[in-house]
Amino acid sequence: MLHYIIQLHTLINAGVRIPEALNIIAGYPMSAYFSSIAYDIADHVAQGISLEGALAKHSVVFNGIAVQVIHIGQESGSLPQSLQVLVHHLESVIDFKKKLRAAFLLPAITFSFFILIIAIVLIMIVPQFVSLCATMGKQVPASTQMLLNISNFLRSSQALIAAAVFSVLIFGIAN
Repeated sequence: MLHYIIQLHTLINAGVRIPEALNIIAGYPMSAYFSSIAYDIADHVAQGISLEGALAKHSVVFNGIAVQVIHIGQESGSLPQSLQVLVHHLESVIDFKKKLRAAFLLPAITFSFFILIIAIVLIMIVPQFVSLCATMGKQVPASTQMLLNISNFLRSSQALIAAAVFSVLIFGIAN
């Protein structure tokens, strides 16, 4: 959306009329999905629908803020300035999201490392204590037995399935 708005701002600021600017932008190489949206917007404007109304029909791509800023720009006769404000807003949102992801990266790596260490201890080291306890012939406390049960689960195929489902959920949420 940002590149679309930047291109629209540049063309309108250069004196190109809105319908021609939309047709020019729709002709630029872009994804098939966004290209169909760009042609649809250009068609709606050519049929007499306002730019704001054409964008509002594609609310999945153009959020309410973008539509309202363009509406205000059209109503006040200052569409190029409104598009510039919208470009700055969209750039700041993208910049904020990048900074937010960067801020969460270190804790995520630390947590992942912590989980890896715990998994190694439970999968590799705890089972060695089972043989030690068996040679001593003593019954283990309930907390130790719970730790052994967790270790047995992590070494089973059910743990692989649970890890795969968890990974898919985490990557689905992250994207």
